[in-house]
Amino acid sequence: MKGTLKVFADDWETAVGAQEKDSNFKAKSEIYLQKNFYLAIGKKKIVPVVLGSKTINTQQMVFFIEFKNANSVKGEIHNTVLLDLFEDQQNLVHWGKKSFGFTPEKTIEKIGP
Repeated sequence: MKGTLKVFADDWETAVGAQEKDSNFKAKSEIYLQKNFYLAIGKKKIVPVVLGSKTINTQQMVFFIEFKNANSVKGEIHNTVLLDLFEDQQNLVHWGKKSFGFTPEKTIEKIGP
């Protein structure tokens, strides 16, 4: 399953500890994303593959991601992206025909057919 992750560039750079122009930015972004946004199917953890990224209007970044072999998954979405940095942060994830909200108090959501 493919998707996108949209974030504010300055928030993302704070979270990963690197700026977009840095040579290690992509690697740090992938490490951060795989730690903070993944699927759990039982004890199996499926991390996203970053297919690419681009900056929009100098303020927003879009990451193109893919969860391989996750089209009809029954499990959980784990999402803590930026939640540890900003107490009022809220994340919205669209999965198939459903949408889920994530907050510092709610970081896991069950998914499945």
